[in-house]
Amino acid sequence: MSKSLKNSFIVILAILLMVSLAACQPWTIVKNGENTSDDSIKIYFESDDFDADAFAKDVWENKLIAHYEVNKVDPTILNEALAADEEKAGMDYGIGSNDTGSSWSFVIEGSGKVLDVNTESRAGIMMVDLAPYDGISDMIIQIGPVIKGSTVRDSLDFIKLDDFANQVQFASISKSFNALVVSEVIGDIDFTSKVGSDIRFLGCYTYNQGDSELVTPIQLVFEEGE
Repeated sequence: MSKSLKNSFIVILAILLMVSLAACQPWTIVKNGENTSDDSIKIYFESDDFDADAFAKDVWENKLIAHYEVNKVDPTILNEALAADEEKAGMDYGIGSNDTGSSWSFVIEGSGKVLDVNTESRAGIMMVDLAPYDGISDMIIQIGPVIKGSTVRDSLDFIKLDDFANQVQFASISKSFNALVVSEVIGDIDFTSKVGSDIRFLGCYTYNQGDSELVTPIQLVFEEGE
């Protein structure tokens, strides 16, 4: 065998070996942006064993409330800030959108009065009047059993898309958080009986200019109105 032919044969074997090893690796290499330095490359194991429900439950029980306590704002103060300067209000009180868009997420805690509920749709809602009471709904709280959106996930700035193997994992976390809202917060509350009641709430929402805030509840406490 000539030297050139032998060298070609070795190169071909090396290429085949590299392809074979790549096919067998149980991980995916993801580059962070356009920087191709070693420090910019993260390795994530495949998602076959990822348990979104367990992940969300752990965050819910051990991290969520502590995070909300630090980031919460009274909704009246937030509304005034948004009316004055949306970008500044976002910088002062908002949580980034976790690579899912440009909207701010906010954590709010406050009190109000339940004006009405709508349970005709499975995505039920509760209309709340904030003080000073004027009989006009200032806020809409989701009461399920279908919870829309990904606000719970997006209001937790320590959960990032880049920390997961793929978009499917990231989306599944949001669904798991919404399921916890239904099981741990909404439960079997008879919301129709709460019309006229005073309410204290802790929740989160994603700000969309011109739209009514659709709040996802994390804590709800009712008191009979006078």
